[in-house]
Amino acid sequence: MTSVNQTLAECIFKRLTDTDPRGRRVRCPAGLGELAFAANVSELEVLQVLEQFRASGRHFVAIEAECGSRERRVDISHESLIRQWTQLRIWVDQERAARDRLLELVRRNERWRRGEGDLLSGVDLTLAIQWWGKAGPSRNWASRYCTRIELDGAARYLAKSRRSRGRERLLVYGVLALACAGAVGAAREAAQRNLERQRYALEEGDNLRKRLKARSAGGLKRLRGRFSSGPILPLGRAVQAPRAFSVGRPALSHRRRPLAGKTCRSDDDDGGLEHPAEDNCDEGTHTDHQSE
Repeated sequence: MTSVNQTLAECIFKRLTDTDPRGRRVRCPAGLGELAFAANVSELEVLQVLEQFRASGRHFVAIEAECGSRERRVDISHESLIRQWTQLRIWVDQERAARDRLLELVRRNERWRRGEGDLLSGVDLTLAIQWWGKAGPSRNWASRYCTRIELDGAARYLAKSRRSRGRERLLVYGVLALACAGAVGAAREAAQRNLERQRYALEEGDNLRKRLKARSAGGLKRLRGRFSSGPILPLGRAVQAPRAFSVGRPALSHRRRPLAGKTCRSDDDDGGLEHPAEDNCDEGTHTDHQSE
């Protein structure tokens, strides 16, 4: 079987099966024209594919003519085939998921039109877009589950939801751009302030060094001015001059001698001896003071 026939066979058997409200896989007979309409092909092409499942003793499908009509009815031979054929079970589950997705979009569109719901967003919107782009539900296929008006409304609802998300993304991107611009501006301003503080610190350091240098130079000039204002005595003479003065005073006291032959009374003597010429001693002392 070619790839084209495989795709057509998948579409035919999905139309010939269904899932009841209890989730069971069941048969769903359809006319030959309905199968051709759902697959968007001619009835002859449908018959050619069905004959491959009837030839050589195969009894997958049964084709019967309806009473009083030229329409032929196609049905799966037995429901046990659905349980035993793995690929058919996969097709049935895929058809059920696509049906539920389509009907959910239809219901949400109706609620949104009545003002009872919102547009799709987030994960729901992403999954709906992926399914619509992959499955590509056609009007012929969707006619089994909803009307053409409902299908078109679901398509518009999905498109509006996508545009709304695009506007939201643009708004978010704009806010992020503004935030990034503000952050960059703040960083630049902080860097500029840091540079200004460093420049100010360098200038203050230079000014401080200049003031210290000027103060040191001024102190040195004043010190030089003090030493250059008068003669500076040698260190030896400056130290010896007070000595000479202090030694010279006791030398004057040695001149105080009493006159010969005279005694004087001294209070310091313990024996109370009398010294001659007491008056002369006073006179000699007086004379010595005068000579000093």
